[in-house]
Amino acid sequence: MKKLFSIITLLMCIFISCQNEFSIENNTDNIQTSTPNDSIYIKKLIALDTTKTAPFDTVYISTFNYDNFKRLEKYSFLEYNNLGFIDTTNFYYFNTRFYNSINDTLPSKENFINKDNLNTSIGTRFFTYYSGTTLIQIDSSIETIQTQPLDIYTTVFKYFRFTNSIKIIQTNYFNTIPQSLDSLNYVFTKQNGNIITQQESIYGITNSYNCQYDTKNNPLSKSKLIFNQGFLDLLLTDTDPTFYNQPNNVTQINNIYGASNSNYKFIYKYNSLNYPSEVNLKNLSGGPLFKGINKIIYQYTN
Repeated sequence: MKKLFSIITLLMCIFISCQNEFSIENNTDNIQTSTPNDSIYIKKLIALDTTKTAPFDTVYISTFNYDNFKRLEKYSFLEYNNLGFIDTTNFYYFNTRFYNSINDTLPSKENFINKDNLNTSIGTRFFTYYSGTTLIQIDSSIETIQTQPLDIYTTVFKYFRFTNSIKIIQTNYFNTIPQSLDSLNYVFTKQNGNIITQQESIYGITNSYNCQYDTKNNPLSKSKLIFNQGFLDLLLTDTDPTFYNQPNNVTQINNIYGASNSNYKFIYKYNSLNYPSEVNLKNLSGGPLFKGINKIIYQYTN
């Protein structure tokens, strides 16, 4: 009971801290008129449905903030409604990262707030890495749902990495009691550092991917986002390894799942440093695009 009380106290402190750190109202930058800077550090990703007129064409905005050492410090992901305003009733995500020392390039933990329809969860994720590498060994989170403040949810991902495959053991706990155990398996091949084929077996679903890339720089590879790429991950059933933070920018993804086949194409424009300034999305399979998103604007910061 004492241990459970300590965990609850920790989470309440996190909640108070997160409330001070994250403010939806403060995220009111002009989302249409800014011109992307010729820089390598991504500031915003703006997802548009260009069949609509501004400001009603904005679907999602991801915002990246860095510390003085150019490490990703804060990240937010906001959804917009049909009136062009932030939709706080449906979905949003915020996190703040913490580093053990100025020499670390990857975080030791991050606080987060996650809103998904009717549920808002708050918590902390902790990361440990294989010694001497930047590869995650354990990714664990502890969180509570605002409507159930006395209940504690814990998820632990343990990574087993091989040359061309990753196995992840996921364990879910409810109030420290194990609830489920899953094995997530990924087998992939790489070319020029990019994943070009991947077969995955996760949660009883089998997927196969074939990918193509350009030869330009990918700003998301520098952000080192862990698991969450915002709306990019929502476009496909794509978890980890993700195709969107490879060294180069993905230009085509063919996804085979069961008897179904989807094929997406990404057409880029670049700034003077060969980083994307925008990308147009096409579904070559003829189906609809996720939430109508057919264009993504990249904005940068120095």
